[in-house]
Amino acid sequence: MKKLKFRKDSLLRKIIIVAVLLFIVYNVFNLAILFRHDKSNEMIISIQNDVGITLVHEPKIEDDVVYISEDDMRKYFDSEMYTEEENGTVRFVSVVQTRVLDLVENENKIQINGIEQDIKGKLQKIDDIYYFPISDLEDVYNIKVDYLKDLNRLNIERLSREKIVGYANGKLNIKSEKKTFSKVVEKVYRGDTLTIVDGNDKNWYKVKTSDYAWGYVKKNKVINVTKERENMVSMDFSSFNQESAKILDINNDSYSIWSDVLANYSSRQAREKDIYNKAVKLIMDNPGQEIGVRISLNRLESFDNYYKFLKELKAYLNDSGICLIVTNEDIDTFLQKEQMVKSVSNILE
Repeated sequence: MKKLKFRKDSLLRKIIIVAVLLFIVYNVFNLAILFRHDKSNEMIISIQNDVGITLVHEPKIEDDVVYISEDDMRKYFDSEMYTEEENGTVRFVSVVQTRVLDLVENENKIQINGIEQDIKGKLQKIDDIYYFPISDLEDVYNIKVDYLKDLNRLNIERLSREKIVGYANGKLNIKSEKKTFSKVVEKVYRGDTLTIVDGNDKNWYKVKTSDYAWGYVKKNKVINVTKERENMVSMDFSSFNQESAKILDINNDSYSIWSDVLANYSSRQAREKDIYNKAVKLIMDNPGQEIGVRISLNRLESFDNYYKFLKELKAYLNDSGICLIVTNEDIDTFLQKEQMVKSVSNILE
């Protein structure tokens, strides 16, 4: 009987073939993972060109109203927003450019420059955190808030900021990293609009899609890159001529009470409205002329209240093209805080 011989080279060949096949399967599996869409349930948040950010507190969506926390309001929209309590009522006051926003806790209304408006949401306290109905405040902060429920994506567009767009030059994969072999977070097609949020890299654009996914694409795959919107500049009074302008002078003698009036928002607002109305009358009586309001106050008890007063008054006046001039007279009150006063006046004398 003949003995069977076992061929070692045949077994080795089979082992090598199996190893190669396993290597191929492993890499195909990994590539499939890299190129699959991101299906995470976590909310994707973008505020202008800050994409994929994590807020201090998770936004809340109630009855189609988008809420963000006080911490996030201060971080992204108004770091100097202040609270005041009158007769047990908590209110937040936010001054941005030519808008003075007044929100009272648990009320479905707001005041913008003293004019009341109904809103869908309300300022509310949840687990000791105040939440603001940011989607009701678009006119105040000059923003556009959009929440895509199906995709769980929140985008807040700053309409006063520059916006650069380009268009996909064919079917493109939006990548999670600046690498060819990285996960696909979204697909776009020829002609789709891409917002360029960062173009500093030599080869890659960081982009945001029309449905607010974000990632990276090769620069040579994006065409017709243009500036869709310029940065809006604040009102400029550098050429304001005080000699030829009509000036309303406000000083300690203009009203019998000052310090007590500036101590709370309601009384400040009444004083600001009165000054504003007098300035508007100057506009009507002097068509075509520049109009200014000059504030010359001293012996005030609280700089903080005075600062709030100037900030709010400037917003009222600038909304009608009226220049706010502040006279720097009181050494104790002004000189130590000169830069702060300068920031809330158009002209500091």
